[in-house]
Amino acid sequence: MAGRRNKKRMSIPETPSIPPPEPPSWRKLHPIFERSYRFHRYKRYRKLAALRPTHHNEVIIYDDGDRAYDEILKAIEGAEKNINISTYILESDYVGRIFKEKLIKKVVEGVEVNIIYDAVGSMRASRKFFREMKNAGIHLVVFRPLLSLNLIKLNRRLHRKLFVIDGKIGFIGGMNISCEYAGPKFHGYNWRDLMARVDGPAVGDLQAMFMVMWHRVRGPLPQKEFEYFPQLGPAGNKDAVVIGTDFWKERKQLREVFLILIRKAEKEICIESAYFLPDIEIRRELRKASLKGIKVKIIIPRNTDIKTVYFARRTMYSKFLKAGIEIYEYTPRILHTKMAVFDRTTVVIGSANFDYRSFLHNIEGNIFVEGGEIGEEAYKIFEKDLSDSEKVDYEEFIKRPLIVKIMEWFLFIFRYLL
Repeated sequence: MAGRRNKKRMSIPETPSIPPPEPPSWRKLHPIFERSYRFHRYKRYRKLAALRPTHHNEVIIYDDGDRAYDEILKAIEGAEKNINISTYILESDYVGRIFKEKLIKKVVEGVEVNIIYDAVGSMRASRKFFREMKNAGIHLVVFRPLLSLNLIKLNRRLHRKLFVIDGKIGFIGGMNISCEYAGPKFHGYNWRDLMARVDGPAVGDLQAMFMVMWHRVRGPLPQKEFEYFPQLGPAGNKDAVVIGTDFWKERKQLREVFLILIRKAEKEICIESAYFLPDIEIRRELRKASLKGIKVKIIIPRNTDIKTVYFARRTMYSKFLKAGIEIYEYTPRILHTKMAVFDRTTVVIGSANFDYRSFLHNIEGNIFVEGGEIGEEAYKIFEKDLSDSEKVDYEEFIKRPLIVKIMEWFLFIFRYLL
């Protein structure tokens, strides 16, 4: 999004990132009015977390697990008031224990620590691990415990990966708190993934995104609102839009913005997705873009932790390849990245994949960034992964055995659940 479109978007008035203050502490409210006030505050957080542009941000992308964890832990060590974390996986492995020790240390220093984790994603963690954090004073909330759910609710998970420190520093991307994403320094499995550090007004939107979910599953946080939403000045030259998919209406925003970016692309579309299984409209728009002469490149993992998705998505290869779309399979290790680069100007990073689960079921968090050198920096990461990938050849692909084609077709039928 460059040129005239950029100027038009820049003209949108910027919404303050700090909500209205709490009622005076001396004012005692009747329980009915207190509930009403909490409801209106909840609605304000939802409004803050909605689609809106912020300007003068700084966004740094980390494509190495060890470096990303180093930066997050460094920010946690410098926390003075509060630390808010939302994660799909919270493991009790080496990385999880390091985070636990750092967070307990901050609680002892008087810092408030709040964590939301998903019940399904974190089911491998030990009970002792969570008990130690709770006993130390960390506020833990499990999203939709397994024993209290019906099958419909069980399918919808908290897939967001978000860290907000003092309302001033934010991290968003695809890395959970687990050894899977770490490198040799943290004794990890070195999965390929990204995290983005955010400074500037957009951090207020990341904080609001966390607050919406916390209010929904737990209620108000103990500190006053101004403690979570400090005044944030300019930090860089990048524009950002934060999108959190918490509700049915808001979940459509993420998919719609992706469709707009695909339709508005002029030169190049680069997509890197761990689980690439888009709906029919997105597939159609990608093919139309390629037929118009726009370069469309897609990197997908060959080695994946969910084999059903790998075979289901291969049913789409033929039409994509015929339309001129270049498909690459990443081979060195498991690719867990969720990134898209449009015309080397607009970059999308977050937890959402290009699949039905992210667009229809899961609660996700993404940030759309443009300005400065962010497009070129993201494309260099994409090129690096491209060099480690093998291009899918159409003539070779159509020669795969019939039994494999039948299995791919069968799994594709259940694409809404994969």
